[in-house]
Amino acid sequence: AGYTSNAVGNSIQIDNDFRQKSILVNVPRNYNASATIDFSTPLRPLKINVSLGFRERYNQTLSYVNNEANKNTNMGHIIKLRFDNRNKEKWDVEVGGELSFNQADFSIQKQLNREYFNYNAFGEIRYTPNEQWHFRLTTDITTYNQQSFGQEIAIPLVSAEINFYFLKNRRAMLSLEGTDLLNRNT
Repeated sequence: AGYTSNAVGNSIQIDNDFRQKSILVNVPRNYNASATIDFSTPLRPLKINVSLGFRERYNQTLSYVNNEANKNTNMGHIIKLRFDNRNKEKWDVEVGGELSFNQADFSIQKQLNREYFNYNAFGEIRYTPNEQWHFRLTTDITTYNQQSFGQEIAIPLVSAEINFYFLKNRRAMLSLEGTDLLNRNT
């Protein structure tokens, strides 16, 4: 949990033509809190580990709209499920997903109040055939529902990495890494 006094926030002035001017100002306070519960266990017959986690987030900030205090309260509820292999001698594989439900409430600008879901699927494969080579491929697909952007948007991110270790005791490494290989990071 946290409390910040004299925090930095926004002051928005809206004129009769609906033009907005936003400046940074000090606000009296901000609050935040979070709690996490994680559980993991091996599933020996399947030779995998399974992890389940829950996270709650709370944040309250102040801003000003035409010099009137606007309280912004955000709540986040997240559940995450992950699987990975137990034998990691050469292969290390991890897959999972996350579902988050978010609520944003404003005391003045109630038309901005939102409740929305985001979905995320992820995976990572690491392969180490010997002491000199290491390969890694990661994927992450985040889906934002239509309440966030007017239509559902899915953003897939793919990254890859190759490492070559050399010198005595692997003291040096050459690495080639590509991020956002599908050019979809927006």
